Amino acid sequence: RRSLTLVDGLGVIVGIMIGSGIFASAGTALDSAGSGAAALTAWAAAGGLVGLASCCYCELLCVRILGFRLW
Repeated sequence: RRSLTLVDGLGVIVGIMIGSGIFASAGTALDSAGSGAAALTAWAAAGGLVGLASCCYCELLCVRILGFRLW
């Protein structure tokens, strides 16, 4: 029997939102950047910033789970 859990459904929705945003904004990014290399550099920099932001959220979650204790 096939079924989707809440986590599966959220994963599908997040994947659709991210995927549609990448394909919808690629042309605009290329037009604004002026060259392919500049556009790829901007996408990589944005990806790095998103990675840092996710690390901050992970740290905040760990601090909350541990009851505001460092170790």
